[in-house]
Amino acid sequence: MRVWITADVHHGNPGSKGVTRELAGHFLSNAERDDVLVLAGDIGEIDGIGLRECLGEFARFPGVKALVPGNHDLWTHPGSGQGTWHHYRAVLPRIAAEHGFQMLDVAPLRVALPHGGALGIAGSYGGYDFTMADVGALASDADRSEVLQAFRVGRFRTFVWSDYTFFWDRDGAFDLADFSRSCTAKLEQDVRGLQDDPAITAIAIITHTGGHIDVVRDHPLGLDKPLVANVWFHGVAGTVRIGEIAMESDKVRLVACGHTHHDREVLDEAGRCWINVGCNYSRKRWVAWDPAGGVQVSRWFGDAAAMW
Repeated sequence: MRVWITADVHHGNPGSKGVTRELAGHFLSNAERDDVLVLAGDIGEIDGIGLRECLGEFARFPGVKALVPGNHDLWTHPGSGQGTWHHYRAVLPRIAAEHGFQMLDVAPLRVALPHGGALGIAGSYGGYDFTMADVGALASDADRSEVLQAFRVGRFRTFVWSDYTFFWDRDGAFDLADFSRSCTAKLEQDVRGLQDDPAITAIAIITHTGGHIDVVRDHPLGLDKPLVANVWFHGVAGTVRIGEIAMESDKVRLVACGHTHHDREVLDEAGRCWINVGCNYSRKRWVAWDPAGGVQVSRWFGDAAAMW
């Protein structure tokens, strides 16, 4: 039994579609009936472009299928609906169910293991609340002020972070950190439920955004950037709350994410594997986790050298 994970397929991007189909074809050729597939966010693009089509590409996966949305899946044009909360709570779960997927933000999975016991899979978009950013590491008041201002307005120098436009509420300004706290509160509830279930012998947590600083740091495009730029990037890369939730449970064995478009893997002292799948617009891969064995990663599909 394996849990197959990929992320950031961005099927709404025309340049991604061929690679996604190649990746899906590999899943369908190698997966077995007792396997689980989880798409870890950024499946499509704004207003659901490519989302249904992408889920259709994986429709013949023989086992249980699940997903968590990414920020791109949550994007809608302001005024073109009822806002981000409604899109998250009502629209995306319905689209997932129509295509045979369980949206993990709604409820976790419990999957029987071949040799007894059960695996719990909890998941969430996760979001970010800027807690991954070590603003205190910045040497000057000017740098600290620049980063904090960027978190308030969604612009860092010439870079515009689109979530500040396409996450919206009909009643006024949208609080991205509050949205993240709501997501992680539900994740915490789900993980505790799995932890307290005596039938569950192992837990996987799968989110879109990161929960451990070591799976979001050292992006190849950021290595030559000043510290202030990397601190800004870490702030929108995830939330420490995901990591805290994982470490509060002795049954959690795997914590997987996407979002930052670079691959990272960390094994902590308790034996938990933290992994960033690392897909981007031009290259895709999968991670397969066997609860009785370990983690296997595929070759890159598409342009293996692409950095974004």
